[in-house]
Amino acid sequence: MTVKQDGEFVLSLVKDFFKQKDIVEKLKLFNNLKEEDDRIRGWETWWQVEFALYLDRHKKVAEWGRECSYDCDKRKTDKNSATIDFWLRKKNCDTSSFIGIEFKQAWSFSKTIREMLNDIDKICAIRDSDDDLRSLWNVGVYLKDIQHKTKNLSNKEKIDYLKDNSGEYELTESCIDLFDIKGTEFKVVFF
Repeated sequence: MTVKQDGEFVLSLVKDFFKQKDIVEKLKLFNNLKEEDDRIRGWETWWQVEFALYLDRHKKVAEWGRECSYDCDKRKTDKNSATIDFWLRKKNCDTSSFIGIEFKQAWSFSKTIREMLNDIDKICAIRDSDDDLRSLWNVGVYLKDIQHKTKNLSNKEKIDYLKDNSGEYELTESCIDLFDIKGTEFKVVFF
């Protein structure tokens, strides 16, 4: 599989995951509490557990793992190790390399992408001899954009904003997607 095909596969998994009725209902509950301060926050771990259960039942996923730790290249970071949220292998694909997935959950688009780019920094520090990831994909979920710079941008303008603010990383527009989680006020950014 090519990197682009990896991305298309992961994106299809993510989109199908967020179409599940029970997931949509829980997301609505997280946001529907009366007061903004009472909203359930920090549900990224819940999301990862639900996604793990989803992957385990998926007929096109041969194997997967969660919270996989890799040694870091000390020339690139002071940290000893980096942990990736998920790795997976599609059925009938190379058994020696995996697709990596990082999850982020925040309340605004700009904060979400900032945290997602930090995850790329983390993964880029993995020691080459330990790296069995053939591609890495980031999935971010946010509620609304409260930042003045990005608050009223269209999806196309948000993609441009993401590309302009991705620092040293060259993001290919064909590998970026933004979509709403239908039935909720949550949105997803994928790259």
